[in-house]
Amino acid sequence: MLNVTDDLGEYNLKQRIITACIGLVVFFTVLVCFNSIIFDIAVCAIALIAVHELLHAIKVTQSASLTILCMAGSVMPFLHRFSNNNQATPNMLVYLWGSVLLLIIITGSVIVLVGKKINFLQLFYGVLAMVIVPSLLYILPVMRNQFGFWQGLYYTLLIFSCSWGADSGAYFAGRFLGKHKLAPKISPNKTVEGVYGGVASSILFVALITTIYYFVMLAQGQPITIHYLTIFMISVVGSLVGVMGDLTASCIKRHFHIKDYGSIMPGHGGVMDRFDSVLFVAVFILIVVNVIPV
Repeated sequence: MLNVTDDLGEYNLKQRIITACIGLVVFFTVLVCFNSIIFDIAVCAIALIAVHELLHAIKVTQSASLTILCMAGSVMPFLHRFSNNNQATPNMLVYLWGSVLLLIIITGSVIVLVGKKINFLQLFYGVLAMVIVPSLLYILPVMRNQFGFWQGLYYTLLIFSCSWGADSGAYFAGRFLGKHKLAPKISPNKTVEGVYGGVASSILFVALITTIYYFVMLAQGQPITIHYLTIFMISVVGSLVGVMGDLTASCIKRHFHIKDYGSIMPGHGGVMDRFDSVLFVAVFILIVVNVIPV
């Protein structure tokens, strides 16, 4: 007898793998331009799409004026970078928050002058989306600007190894071995076994990119010292931080009764669905590499 559920599962798996392969090609193509403005433009585009998906999920797009405000505010950190000749400065957040405040004042004034009511809850959600998502994604070019090309590239790959690498391991471990639900009310498909698989795959991916980075630097006559225990702890904790980011994004989806943030990536959902864990891991890695020798 034909099992429709199994066939649908196989189709979703194939769709997910095909989309992932295409996504990886795009990802590594962008990484080739890591040291150019193309990389910053790509990250800015990702931030804009993710913010729009989030605004749509939390119903902010019902207000055209708030949507324009939030989308305009989302590009602020990147405009700051473009106007400062590839320099990461500590004044970036001051610039961003000042710009956001100015946009809120202008938009609020326009809404009042034309006699429209302000939905302050939507305004609050929208401001959070336009500040948090772009600011956290801006960490990627900041890594390059602060640490240089090779080290910045390594830290960037570290972020994605602890997020996407762990997510891939968690998906397959959960699919084939998952029995115990992790948080059924928040994310029904996540399992405890999936978390274990995510941690294991994170360790493997981090070990792989660290080994490659070591030999690349050695070939350039710049041997480096690797703190293996630190790298191990980063891979473990980083993967768990990614899980928390994923669950946080799932909480928002459940609250607003949506399955995915978008459909731009078949089998994976929207940009926000793919970068929710990246946002959390990026902050974690940035803090760690500025405090602990890696």
